[in-house]
Amino acid sequence: KSQVTIEYDDNGKPLRIVGIARTAKYHNLIETPKPFFYTAMRQEPTTQVNVNIRTRLGTDVVAPVLAREIRALDPNLALSEIITMREQVDRMSWTQRAAFILLAIFCGVALVLAAVGLYGVMSYAVSQRKRELGLRMALGASGSNLLYLIMSDGITLTVVGLALGVAAALGLTRLITDLLFKVSPQDPATFGAAFVAMALIALTACFIPAIRAMTIDPIPALRE
Repeated sequence: KSQVTIEYDDNGKPLRIVGIARTAKYHNLIETPKPFFYTAMRQEPTTQVNVNIRTRLGTDVVAPVLAREIRALDPNLALSEIITMREQVDRMSWTQRAAFILLAIFCGVALVLAAVGLYGVMSYAVSQRKRELGLRMALGASGSNLLYLIMSDGITLTVVGLALGVAAALGLTRLITDLLFKVSPQDPATFGAAFVAMALIALTACFIPAIRAMTIDPIPALRE
């Protein structure tokens, strides 16, 4: 069932309904769809008119033809601008795109800081445990044993950090809902990709100090 409300003009006369328009978005892609009704130009004149033309030709080809047709209708009329629908969409969504670019930059910086921080922690841990690692090697531990030891510590830190990060992200992604289009704030694919990327970077940051631990000479390490 649908409800129709009769609109009246300035003289109190009812306006005749000649068609139904789809509920749609009007200004940008992230707004809530709303109902619209349209009136004839003679009923509500305006100084600016937007005309949508579907064509496979480029704007450079359409512009002179359209200008000629408009001059044929009224020599006092002129084209103000011809742009594609993609350009119009980009203009209406530039604030969301600018915010997304800034957010991506901040995320990249945070990712680099996290990797550098984890690398620094693991490097410091290896340097502090140099005597212990040398003693393990003197007692028969192989390089692979030391690699497993250091990597297990790094993986523990990584798992704890990822768990805390995912929990915080699930609670904070609702703040960027206005920047998303056709993607939910808790999109599983996005969270999965971020989880894998962060895990690989963290493992790389742990692997370098672990390789360094494998090359420790036990005799100088025990003398320190």
